[in-house]
This record gives sequence, C-alpha cells and structure tokens, in this order.
Amino acid sequence: DPQFTGAGQGALIVLDGLGEIATERGDYATATALLEEALTLYRELGDPSGIANMLIQLGWAAMRTGDCEAAHTMLEEALALQRQLGDRARTALAQSGLGEVAVRQGDFDRAAVLLEESMATRKALGQKWGVATVYGTMAWSAMLKGDYHGAIDLLGESIAIRKELGDKGGVAWCLERLAEIAHALGRHTRAATLYGAAAAMRESIGSVVDPADQAEHDRRVVAVRARMTQGEWQRYTGEGRAMAFEQAVEYALQGE
Repeated sequence: DPQFTGAGQGALIVLDGLGEIATERGDYATATALLEEALTLYRELGDPSGIANMLIQLGWAAMRTGDCEAAHTMLEEALALQRQLGDRARTALAQSGLGEVAVRQGDFDRAAVLLEESMATRKALGQKWGVATVYGTMAWSAMLKGDYHGAIDLLGESIAIRKELGDKGGVAWCLERLAEIAHALGRHTRAATLYGAAAAMRESIGSVVDPADQAEHDRRVVAVRARMTQGEWQRYTGEGRAMAFEQAVEYALQGE
C-alpha cells in the first residue's frame, strides 16, 4: 500500500466509517458525499484497494436510491480493480452488486451469471451473510420472472441463514418478497400478515425500505389492503406485528 501521513490515514478511516453509518441509517445523500470525498483521496494516493472499496459502497448507495446506471459504472470499475488485486471476497461482493443492478434493469440472464459466480465464491469462503444475500437476490429475480415457487424456495434458504445470524433487516426484506408472492397467488390474508411482521421487524431496529423501492412497496401494500375490509386488514397485520422474530420466521418458512 502507498505510504501516507497518519493524518491522511485517519481522515480516510473517519470518512469511510461515517459513510458506512450514514448508509446503515438510510441517509444516502450524506453517505454519498462522505464516500465521494474518501474516493477522491484514495485516487490521489493511487490506492487501488481503497478506490475499489469506496466504489463498491458508492455503487450500493446509488442502487438503493434508484440510480442503476451510476451503480453499474462504479461497480464495474470496482470489479476490475478487485480482480487485479486478487481479492476474491470483494470480487464476489462487486459481482453480487452488479447482479442486483441487472435484476433491477430486467436483465435476468446477466444477473444469473453474476449471482452464480458470487455465490460460488462466497460458499467457498464460508461467508454466510453473503450467501444469504445472494439467495435473496436470486429469489427476487425468480419472482420477477413469475417463478413464484422457485422464489419461495430461495427465500427460505436466505431466511434460514439470516435467522441464524440475527439479521432482522434482511429477514424483513425476505418477508416483504413472500408477501408479494402471496398476493400474486391470491393469498391476501397471508400477505397482510407478512407485511405486518416485516413492518414490526423493521421498526424494532430502525430499518427502512430502500428509497428506490418505497413507491412500489407502498403500491403493493395498498393492493393487498384493497382486497379486504379495514377490520380484516387490522386483524391480519396486527397478528403479524404481534409475532416475535422466531414466530415470524416459522410462519414464513411454513408457508401457512
């Protein structure tokens, strides 16, 4: 790594750390500003590992706010750098990001190649959380193609690992996908219950739906709500909200 002053190193650590915190909180504007500042410093230093890491974080922030073109550009550059560096773990991370971008753009064939490559590496490295996230993105791709049963199986795989890791935000995301599938299959009360469980799970940790997905999420919730009376909606979402984490996971995995 290039040698640079302790002050410069400290500034980069702080910018990176603050950027990650802002990302976790869903404050993508702040995160992007901080990470772009760090990226500029890494480029000035000629540090390819630092450049690649910032590009991955910036790519994810862009994707979460709906700018898939910017996300694709940054993640492609990061992927090329990580391959040059021989960093298998971060190569797999960049591939999974590009896989999600491809899903969002409706390029399911490209997504499949990227996600399968990422999955193989993450399984080989024993990265449980990474494996769980790739299962989730694969499930989303299957769902969008209308392969609901394939998506349910993949979501089950993702939820089982996320439960073990205590990843409530990730489980909530999976429950929301299962709710979409339940609605598509005409199981509206199950969809309402899953939405209730997911909402409570998110609230318990301060998690939010990604800005890029909020409008679609709201539209889907309204569509489910329209299929029942106000009393039924309150009853079923209330039952979901009342579930403990383990209960919600069991309900999701049972398919009942």
